[in-house]
Order: sequence, then C-alpha cells, then structure tokens
Amino acid sequence: MRKRILLSLSLLFSLFLAGSGLSMLDLYNTTTNLQSVINLHRVEIFRQDLVVNAQTVQSHLYSFGTSFGAELDVIVDNVIKLDKSARKCLQCHHEEIIAIRLEEVVSLVEQYQDALSYLITTSANEERVRRLRLVAIGVGSTLLNKAQEMSRIAGEKLKHKTFESLKEIKHSRNVLIATLVLSFFIAITIAMFMIRQITEPIYELVDATRHIKDGELGYTTTYHGMDEFSELVQSFNEMSVSLDQTNKKVHKHITNLSNLDNVTLTFHSITNEADIYLELSRGAADLVGAEQAGYMVLEGDEFVHTFPATGLDLDATSRIRFPREQILDLYETTHRRAYVNNEEISSSPMADVDRTLNVRNLALVWVRSKGQITGAIRLANKRSGGFAAEDIQPLAILANNVSVALDNARLYTDLRRQMQQIKDAQEQLIQAAKLVAIGELSSNVAHELNNPLTTVLGYIDLMMEEKGNGELMQDLDTMKQECLRAKQIIRQLLEFARKSPLEKKNMDIRD
Repeated sequence: MRKRILLSLSLLFSLFLAGSGLSMLDLYNTTTNLQSVINLHRVEIFRQDLVVNAQTVQSHLYSFGTSFGAELDVIVDNVIKLDKSARKCLQCHHEEIIAIRLEEVVSLVEQYQDALSYLITTSANEERVRRLRLVAIGVGSTLLNKAQEMSRIAGEKLKHKTFESLKEIKHSRNVLIATLVLSFFIAITIAMFMIRQITEPIYELVDATRHIKDGELGYTTTYHGMDEFSELVQSFNEMSVSLDQTNKKVHKHITNLSNLDNVTLTFHSITNEADIYLELSRGAADLVGAEQAGYMVLEGDEFVHTFPATGLDLDATSRIRFPREQILDLYETTHRRAYVNNEEISSSPMADVDRTLNVRNLALVWVRSKGQITGAIRLANKRSGGFAAEDIQPLAILANNVSVALDNARLYTDLRRQMQQIKDAQEQLIQAAKLVAIGELSSNVAHELNNPLTTVLGYIDLMMEEKGNGELMQDLDTMKQECLRAKQIIRQLLEFARKSPLEKKNMDIRD
C-alpha cells in the first residue's frame, strides 16, 4: 500500500507538474506571440513614421520656393527625421525580402537627401532649379511609393501575424483548459482509486470487527491484495481464528471444570465404593470422550480393575489384572506422571491385555494416598484423536478427589461399623439396666409375696393336721405344693437380683 500511495502521489505530482509545465509553455508561447505582435506594431509605427516623414518632405518640396513653402530649417529637420526613421526600420529584424526593400528605401533616402541638398544649395538659373526639384520630387515619389508598398506588405504581414498569434493564443487557452479539465478528472480518478484502495480493506476490517463483536468468533474476511492491508487483514483473520480456538478451549475447559465439579461433588456425597467407581468411570469418560473408563485398585500384590466401569463388562474388568511391581515400574518410568500411549499399543507393558480389549490408545492417571500409589484411573480409546495434556489436567484433579472420596468412603464405613458397635453396646447397657431394674423390682415383690405365702402355708399345715375328709386333704396338699412352688420362684428372683461375683466353671453343653 505504501508503494501504491507513493505511486499515486507521484502520478498526481507528475500530473500537476505536467499541467504546470504545459501552462508555463502556453503562457510563454502566448507572451512570445504577444511580444512579437507588439514588436511588429512598433516596427509598423516606424514605417508609418517613415511614410509620414516622406510625405511631409515631399509636400514641403512641392511648396518649396513659394509663399506657402516651409522654412528651410523645417525641411532640413524633416529630412533628418526621414533618415532616422529609415535607419530605425533597418535596425529591426526583418525577413530577407523586407530587409532588401528597407535597404533600397535607405538608399533612396540618401539619394533623396542628395537631391534636396542640390536643390537647396543651388544658385543657378530657374531652369536648373526646376530640373533639380523634379529630380528630387521623382526620387521622393519613388521613396514614398517604396515606403507605402513596404508598409502595405508589412501591414498584411502584421495582420496575418496578429491573426496567427490570436489563433495560437486561443489554441493555447483551449489546450490549457483541456489540460486543467483532464488533470482534474485524472486527479479525481487517482484520488478515488486511492480512497478505494484504502477504504475497502478498512471497511472489510470494520465489518469483521462487527461480526466478532456480535459473537462470531473465527469470522474471516475475503479481502485479497499485495499490500500492507493484506498483511493486516491476514493478521486479523489469524487473530480471529486464534480467538475462536482460544474461546473454544476456554469453553471446553469451563465445561470440563463444570463436569469435574459435578463429579467431585457426587464423589463427596457417596459413601459406597462401588458407587464411587461407577461415577468415576462415567465422569472420566465424559471429561475426555473415552470409550473405556474405570478404576484400578491395589489389592495385595496386584492392581485389579474394579467393576462397574464404562465400556467394560464384568468379564473384561476381571481380565485387567497386573502385578504390583509391573505397575510400580511403569509409575517410576513415567517419573510419577500420567502414562499416555497414543501410538504403539503393542509396545505397552500391558499390551497382552489391551490387545484383547481392542485398545487404540491408553492413559493411566495415578491415584495417590499419603504419598503412595493406591490405584489408577484407566482410560482407553478416545473418540477424537489421542490423549493430550489438557485431558490429563482435569483427570489429575479427579484422581485427587477420587483418593479423598475413597478414603472418606472407607472412613465412613469404619465409622458406620463403629457406630453399630456403639449402638449394640448401648443396647446391651440398656438391657442390663432393664435387668437391674427388674431385679430390684423382683426383690421388692419377693419380699412382699413371701410373707403372705408363709402365712398361707402355715394355715394349710394347721388344717392338714386335722384328719378329715380325704378330698379336702388332697386339695390342701395341692395348695401346699403350689405355695412351695411360688416360694421357690420368689427365692430364684431374689437370687437373680442379688449381686454376686462371677463364677467360671466347666459345663456340659449337651445338658
């Protein structure tokens, strides 16, 4: 664009320079023609003076010697003026034919002067004076004719020259007007071209910025050129595409963080490890778009895959089992960072198992607890491309939350077991308290019942001492046995309520 601007300005400058040059040339030609016409008019004035002086001398010559004749000094003065006029005409620059005639006129003027000199200075008879006058008149007539003819020719030349000069002036004026008009339209054309070259990309950029302002990130213009504006438009398009990509990454990151937040919130509200494994597999698969996702946990000397899992059934998860040392070696090999394999699965330490599960790419994100590896989030077969660094970052956060969630779940399980034990102990204490209360109540009741039973037994014994009806005796005996049985029960209640040291002894469980 800078070259175009410089070129356009150069064209405008050249155009105005050419117009100025033409104007100066026309002005020079016009002034030259006018100066030439003025000079011709001056020459014509000299010629007219020559003719007038010749006519004056000739008229004085006709009246010489009469009462109407001029004084001799006047005639001599007019002759001198005639000679000066002739020589002035000769001094000017003329065409060759005019110059020859002027020389003839000057020669005739000299002859005319000689004739007049003879006429004025003669003292002869009248016949000689008359003859000299006739000679002078003849020379004067010839001189006057030559001067008039030369003046006529010069007048025609002057008229023609004046007409040509006016014609050239008119032509110069027309050329100047045409040049100015043409220069104006050419300047307007160049200015419009420059404005279009400058404003078109600016309008394109303004329109593009409006699209971006309206939310159309990634909008690009279609302007093409070979100037600085083209580089500016290209940079703008690259910026717009970069903004769109960055915005998509930001939205994707925000979506991942939102999903991650939802998953982690779910983790902290789950107290069952199996439910954590299920939510983990679903959340991890959604975060990175993986077909397979699950959790590998350390159990003894092996890392085993838990169930449930996303994209894997129970049989598939049961086959994912690796020695503890193998996983720890992989953990150290990756410098305790996530293991990612997007290229050659056959070179993976887990290739035998991965081959049976049709694994295309694989990622393991380590889960640590108290500085020790306790498991790994396993993801395989990402739907679009391979696993990237932006996929691992949210998974690392998820791994930390999984570790906390699993620890919380285990703590909750232990807490629930301990709470159940406390509850059982509490129930036992309550039952013991109940038994103590029952014992105290039984002791009081036993004392209250034992006295009436003793009285009843006493009366029964007194009645049985009297011999009498056999049926009555039989009934009294039955009453006595039941009273004794009641007293035995009361005695047992007293034994139950009485505090006594524990006595350990062997018993036959068959009894």
